[in-house]
Amino acid sequence: MRDFAACLREAGEEHRMLEHAAERERRRKRARKKRGQAFLRILPAAFLLAALLAAPTAAGEAERIRAGMNAPDSVDEPWEVEQQDFENARIEQALKERAVHVGSCRVSFYTCCALECGNDSGITASGVRATPEVSAAVDPSVIPLGCDVLLKWQDGTEQWCRSDDTGSAIVGKRIDLCVAERTDALNRGVVTADVYYIPKEG
Repeated sequence: MRDFAACLREAGEEHRMLEHAAERERRRKRARKKRGQAFLRILPAAFLLAALLAAPTAAGEAERIRAGMNAPDSVDEPWEVEQQDFENARIEQALKERAVHVGSCRVSFYTCCALECGNDSGITASGVRATPEVSAAVDPSVIPLGCDVLLKWQDGTEQWCRSDDTGSAIVGKRIDLCVAERTDALNRGVVTADVYYIPKEG
């Protein structure tokens, strides 16, 4: 049998090992606590440094935004303009091929004022608001309401408008084109144009 002294030595050795393990664990905990405290101390400085580093970038981005807002509108490349012109020409030609020729019409000009229209609401007979250089009053028995109308002026230029309105004096081959200013309407007087309209589908 083992003697009592040997048992005591073994018990003491095991106790010292447990004490050493416990001490190492306490040291690790203290080290972790110190690292956490150190991190908390430097955190405000880290945020400040990050803000200082980001400031030039933010300022530059703001400057670029302001420059973009103040910059002129981008200009299409020449080939893009040519492509758009080509497509527009094709569409216009297709419309003209469907057009009904009304013939020569007298064209006068009006504004949406109470003096001329009896009210200044600007609402046309078709229910849409009159648009200068677009809306035109027609005789529906000659040109149906809601159609695209082509005016070929005597100087060779062309203008598209829309048959939005009617008028008590607009009878037969008469058209009254909406303009923005009454002085413009008076100055343009009454002229003649060769007129076509595009029938509505359906």
